[in-house]
Amino acid sequence: MWQVERVEEASSTNALAREQARGGTPDGTVIVAARQTGGHGQHGRAWHSPEGGLYLSIVLRDLDDPHLLTLALGNAVADVLEVAGAEPRLKWVNDVLVDGRKIAGILVEGESTGDRFDFLVAGIGVNVNGTTADWPTPLRGQAATLEEILGADSCIPDLESFLLEAAEGWVRKVREGRNDDIVAAWRRRDALQGKDAGFDPDGGDAPTMRGTVRGIDDDGRLLLETERGVEAFAAGRLFA
Repeated sequence: MWQVERVEEASSTNALAREQARGGTPDGTVIVAARQTGGHGQHGRAWHSPEGGLYLSIVLRDLDDPHLLTLALGNAVADVLEVAGAEPRLKWVNDVLVDGRKIAGILVEGESTGDRFDFLVAGIGVNVNGTTADWPTPLRGQAATLEEILGADSCIPDLESFLLEAAEGWVRKVREGRNDDIVAAWRRRDALQGKDAGFDPDGGDAPTMRGTVRGIDDDGRLLLETERGVEAFAAGRLFA
């Protein structure tokens, strides 16, 4: 399914994949970079991307639900980390945590004309080898690498192969409309179920409300219980 293209360095694999998608590159094209100089996550926040990580972006066509795709790919990353020996948990909507620290993230971006997406680009970044000791503040306290978790480095080509295999299966579930499978698997790894958290529905840098996380609904929306009751949010940023 995948056609893999490799570069040593990219400002952002998502930006490179979007550029190629605009030019007509086919569904299933994967851009892999050894390092990124301008990697970014949700709401444009910087993603530290030194050599030693796994950074890739996938061009997908004929998909119309970027939200469920994000959850599905979170499951794919978690599957691979479990095989490697870690115990990942998922933080809504696009973070993968181990021992409470971020080890991977997913960023799905798209472009559309009319009411349909021309394409989606799904970026995945995994902190694999090295340590966060010399990473910028505050990442040193918030991020982790797989090497730090396992106490040994990992073979990045093997992880890439496993990840693309897992991603193929989860993308197939999105295409087939198997939303229940995607949501159920995500719920089993929910990092914040039942916990108090701050939240900003606009994705800002500070919470504008607080509540208790009640998981996700059948459409993958965050359920947050506040003094107003339980509300569902399709977008936003959790602080916990």
